[in-house]
Parts: sequence; C-alpha cells; structure tokens
Amino acid sequence: MGRSRPIDQLLDDSATPDRLRQRLQRVSEMRAFASEQLKLPDNASYRSYADLERDAVVWSVVATPEFSMGPFF
Repeated sequence: MGRSRPIDQLLDDSATPDRLRQRLQRVSEMRAFASEQLKLPDNASYRSYADLERDAVVWSVVATPEFSMGPFF
C-alpha cells in the first residue's frame, strides 16, 4: 500500500511509461463501464496502482497425488 499512487495521478504524469499508461486508461474505462452500465458501486476500488516490481501479486500452489486430477487432502 505504501507504493500505491492514484491512477489519475499516474495518467497525468509524463514520466509514466506509455504501456502502463494504456493499461491504466483501460482500467479507468472498465471502472466507468461497471458503475455506469452495470450499476456496480462507484467506490475507491481500482483507483490506485502500485508497481510491485514482480510478475505476480500472489502465487497459488496446489498439491495433488502424482497423475491425479483431484486435490490432495
């Protein structure tokens, strides 16, 4: 949370890389669609961005017996 910045601020910042700017713009468009068309709450969700300097926010690890398609308990 300490690294997060408002998306609007990043869109206005000339130092924001173009690829990131395009993605953040798309996020803003999706939020607008969700609140205007789908009538979802227009709250603080998805209004900030943090560069975590890694590929994923979380990793999901699942264990199964060898050659099994079911979970191991």
